[in-house]
Amino acid sequence: TLLPPIPNPGKIICAGMNYRKPYPVDGIAPPDPGNIVIFNRHSDTLVGYGTELECPRGEAAETFDFEGEIVAVIGKPGRFISPEDALQHVVGYSIMNEGSVRGWMKHSVHAGKNFHASGSWGPWITTVDEIDDLSSLKLETRVNGKLMQSALAAEMIFSLSELISYISNLTPLKPGDIIATGSPDGTGGSQDPSVFLKPGDCVEVSVDRIGTLKNYVGH
Repeated sequence: TLLPPIPNPGKIICAGMNYRKPYPVDGIAPPDPGNIVIFNRHSDTLVGYGTELECPRGEAAETFDFEGEIVAVIGKPGRFISPEDALQHVVGYSIMNEGSVRGWMKHSVHAGKNFHASGSWGPWITTVDEIDDLSSLKLETRVNGKLMQSALAAEMIFSLSELISYISNLTPLKPGDIIATGSPDGTGGSQDPSVFLKPGDCVEVSVDRIGTLKNYVGH
């Protein structure tokens, strides 16, 4: 097992509904295509590679979902960053399983996204000099070996440059902050019928030229 690449990021900012996908998805309202959607996660909601995910208890366990995502790690501080300059503030890329409890997202996005140890990120940070074109990267998520998600970063509605620029208008970005860029179609809540995680399940999120993030759901 590994710790998260940055154990306690200053900010964990996630983009919601940032890939083109069919709706409805259980627990998610269709997005407004003209608006960027972001939310925060607490650092203790994310574990590292190989550490067990904590399955929620009670009713929350019935809608525990996976979300494979590409993560950008900020290396250069900035505020009011233009989209043209945004990637100069990125030091590297990683992977996140942005674990979510769909039923609690109906209460509020913050609630459904912040269950303790419900997600993971890692296994490491791949520096920007090793990735010349982010849009060409393919993300795949497998649960117990079955392919559930597959998409190119080019399918994002809002590019990483646009996300960084937008977020930097809200708050200063600092080295060690991380930005999760959203998850494509294929999550458990988008299946018919829904396929949610249960204890013992293995979730693997792979991204070209970065690696594979693997975690089991604990009992």
